Amino acid sequence: MKLKKVLIIHKKSLFNKLKAEGELSRIGKLVLKRQKYSHRIYLSHSEHEKTIDIVLKSLKNANIKYSCITRGSVKSIEGYDLVITVGGDGTFLYASHFVFTTPMLGVNSSPSCSRGIFCNSNHLNFENRINSILEGKLNKINLYRLNILINNKRISIPVLNDILFSNEEPAGTSRYVISVNELIEEHYSSGVWISTASGSTGGIRSAG
Repeated sequence: MKLKKVLIIHKKSLFNKLKAEGELSRIGKLVLKRQKYSHRIYLSHSEHEKTIDIVLKSLKNANIKYSCITRGSVKSIEGYDLVITVGGDGTFLYASHFVFTTPMLGVNSSPSCSRGIFCNSNHLNFENRINSILEGKLNKINLYRLNILINNKRISIPVLNDILFSNEEPAGTSRYVISVNELIEEHYSSGVWISTASGSTGGIRSAG
């Protein structure tokens, strides 16, 4: 597979978020001191920064052009041959909202603190993954997504994990009618939660 240009979408570590919000004076001091309850924040930040560095160096070594942006600032992925997400499943799912046919590669930036179901790569194997893609040895996996129609109007974002329809007020009761063929039922509950096969390993599985 030829990779002329790659888009890297990465999250901001919690440590960097605290720093940007001026919270280092309170929580951040604990992080800097590596106290018992803040050690994971520091560990995750360190691993995340190391992973981004390895991703960038690996692409440079492979002579692959890239653009690197933070999660939340994506506007378009047109013109890219591959989208690489660096973070966890949240970053991967966010990026998937902009992707329709472009391949994606999820990189778990902090394996010690994140499981990353959608993230097949990490700082240890990323360079090998890129080489396998260039050599055509890495198989693609197609994932099914859901389209949503509300009042017969299609929502533009395809859903990779799950959809939750609920009351605007978290404590409010949702009232709705479900119809399947000739069967029609009225329901009162917290809402309707629908998952794809890919997303069922998360919250819905925990909910039983």
